[in-house]
Amino acid sequence: MNTRHNYKIDLIGYCSQDKDTLLNRFLSKGASSLKDLDGEYTIIIENGTECYIITSPYGVCQYYYTIHKSRFFHSDTVIGIIKKSGMPWSWNWNALADMTCLDHVIENDTLHSGINRVPARSILHFKNGKLNISSLSWEDIHPPFHSSPSTALKAFNDTVKSYINDKTVISLSGGLDSRVILSSLLKNGCKLNVS
Repeated sequence: MNTRHNYKIDLIGYCSQDKDTLLNRFLSKGASSLKDLDGEYTIIIENGTECYIITSPYGVCQYYYTIHKSRFFHSDTVIGIIKKSGMPWSWNWNALADMTCLDHVIENDTLHSGINRVPARSILHFKNGKLNISSLSWEDIHPPFHSSPSTALKAFNDTVKSYINDKTVISLSGGLDSRVILSSLLKNGCKLNVS
């Protein structure tokens, strides 16, 4: 965690900017300047009186929160929140039904009725006992436009190319995902070194 002006910052996942840059950006431009950076991340910025949690557009890095006895608790696991807060277990029966039928919970539910997942594309701000959540819609980050398979393929290859460096590694399971990523790496000029 980095500290400046009594703020602590933590980054879960990966982002196009380091913690110092993120904190400087937050202090000069505000939390909303951190919501649409390249990467998949959850950024936590807090001091003694307030907490911000900012999630990337797709919300791949799961993070959780609750308010218990007028205090705000957050963690990268539901169990972490239970340990910090001391709250008892309480089943979320709808989420349990979703888990049984779909093999996963939906939306921002968890198996605990009092704990929620931080939504994607969101800023949570807790201060003076109040929680404010502002979220972008899918349409906000993906305005409609005419597309084609070749446009989608170009976008995929350009995105893969932006992450290629001298430490690029791919785990080949033989499944469709790893084969598609491998084909993009080869298209972008990566040389294979099979281990």
